[in-house]
Amino acid sequence: MLWSGWIVLLTTTEAYLWYAATTMNIISLSVVSIYNEVKRGRGRGPSFLCKSVNST
Repeated sequence: MLWSGWIVLLTTTEAYLWYAATTMNIISLSVVSIYNEVKRGRGRGPSFLCKSVNST
């Protein structure tokens, strides 16, 4: 659902649940991104570090 002002209609409990769910979603996306980066780099660190080291 696109942002349409519905969040102001939430009760305090619903708002806390929404914030908790949103925060957990962001954390899970970050964990998956880190996992994929490590798996792709095979333990060599983040790919942006490897590119900068190889370019010098």
